[in-house]
Amino acid sequence: MKHSYTLFLNFVSFVRNPNYPDYLTITDKKKLIDVGLYIAVFAFIASELSWYLVKFAEKLKWYNPLIEIDNGQRVLILVVSAVAIAPFIEEAMFRFPLGLVRGKSCFKWVYYLSAVLFGWAHIFTYAFDSSHYFFVPLITLPQTFAGFILGYVRMIYGFWYGVLLHAVYNALCLFWIYIIDFNL
Repeated sequence: MKHSYTLFLNFVSFVRNPNYPDYLTITDKKKLIDVGLYIAVFAFIASELSWYLVKFAEKLKWYNPLIEIDNGQRVLILVVSAVAIAPFIEEAMFRFPLGLVRGKSCFKWVYYLSAVLFGWAHIFTYAFDSSHYFFVPLITLPQTFAGFILGYVRMIYGFWYGVLLHAVYNALCLFWIYIIDFNL
């Protein structure tokens, strides 16, 4: 429990003042445990809690109900795309550039921008209407928060650990929605 608390404090410290630290010099096994277990569970719980805010605002009728776009994908295609393909593509688009600006004065702003753009890009998951315009930051809060965590993991553990976390996070979300059938 103490280790997860330390990881949380390190993440909060990084978000408050993003810098460009060297990758951690810990074993791959330890990195896998940190990213695949502790940070993945933290990311999932934090995103799910922020999803309550999104649904609460919807229940208050601040905007029209969110309707996920159904592409008619079969379950196997959905799982493969969400757990294998999307994590690699999205990490390459949104987090790979962080390594290119490591050590530059613009790093902090690129980190913040990558997290926000990652979150906001997920608005296209829903049938978007004019009532949603003003609330894009709230509607995409869970994904934006995940973007901050994924950027942290990319900079502290490395690109492939970010891809791993993204895959585990998406798998947890699919499991939560389709297997447990939990929907607010």
